[in-house]
Amino acid sequence: MEPELSAMAGMPPGGLCAGALTRWVLGLPGDQADGFWRRLVARARGGDPAWTVIAAGLALPGLRGARARRPRT
Repeated sequence: MEPELSAMAGMPPGGLCAGALTRWVLGLPGDQADGFWRRLVARARGGDPAWTVIAAGLALPGLRGARARRPRT
């Protein structure tokens, strides 16, 4: 069974609001961020729609930034 995301090293105890979770994820070093996303995507693929919404919500700011940097054609 995949460990709970809240058990990841450095994650504050208790629940986080969406904004705080986004800031926490953005502050992770690369290897820890990769591990977080692997776990999150595994949960989202597990079939629980809540994890899909969480993954999409966390990914959206980065996707918007990537889109803004892409040249328009």
